[in-house]
Amino acid sequence: MTPMSSTKSPTTCLELAQEGERLCRDNNFDQGIHYLRRALDVGTEDTAMLSAIYSQLGNAYYTKGLYPQALEFHRNDLLLTRFTHDELGELKASANVGHTYKAIGAYQDALMYTRHQLRLATKLPEGKERMACEARALYNLATIFQMKSRSAQKSVCLAAPPPIGGVQTAGAVASAAAASGSAESQQQTYLDDLQSAIDNFKSSLALSEAASGHARVRAHELLVKARFVNGLKPRNDLRKQIFHCA
Repeated sequence: MTPMSSTKSPTTCLELAQEGERLCRDNNFDQGIHYLRRALDVGTEDTAMLSAIYSQLGNAYYTKGLYPQALEFHRNDLLLTRFTHDELGELKASANVGHTYKAIGAYQDALMYTRHQLRLATKLPEGKERMACEARALYNLATIFQMKSRSAQKSVCLAAPPPIGGVQTAGAVASAAAASGSAESQQQTYLDDLQSAIDNFKSSLALSEAASGHARVRAHELLVKARFVNGLKPRNDLRKQIFHCA
């Protein structure tokens, strides 16, 4: 949206939305949200503008850490883009919903929406834009698996160790066995998620490099992740990893 003139107060939906966008760019998110919501109150029949407002509001609330409100507006954007058959808009909205779910630790929901983002990317016409969009989706998947693996590792660290010495009751033995089984399950989850993160980071990096003549996809982040990935051992050696619990 093109910035509005500063010579008059915004009144139309477009003017209010432009002012809200400007304020958000200046990191004045409270006022930005105020103007964007006023734009919604005025209303518009322009679905592209409405989608942009929903997305801006979702991003503004996300930046403020107000994730339920961010989800509300990113979902609204997703529903609108589906209704209008705007596949590129739906792809971006799916990414935003997945990103927000990741922020609140709802990893299965995050994976579902981000996989949908990837499916939509693969339906784009062949070319570097498609590769760039696929690279973004794969990168997003990798970060979800990475955070999910960290959560599983913490669960392993928090699992109660079996009792040492002394007389153990049947209940204590059963509790220790259950804790041990839970820890093994969480360790396997950690290894699986970490491997998925590695695989997706590598795929994203490869596509990003292939598309770099058209668009770089988070190049600096991918280079950091590449160093992380290249320093890891193959999957069989991952199973021998020792957990260091802080």
